[in-house]
Amino acid sequence: FNPLRLFLQAGFAFFMVGLIKLVIDITYVNLSATTVFGFLTALLLWSLGLIADMISRLHLRP
Repeated sequence: FNPLRLFLQAGFAFFMVGLIKLVIDITYVNLSATTVFGFLTALLLWSLGLIADMISRLHLRP
């Protein structure tokens, strides 16, 4: 099981959504909550992926 593969891709998707929304928000209006939500979700998914990877590596040790 490779949790980084799953969580990094999901985090990257949310990061890209946040980045696209950031460009739209800066162009037309102020920063919205959706943009912040996208970036925070990406950060949480990346962190969760790192923690899950550490746990899975601990279980693989003899």
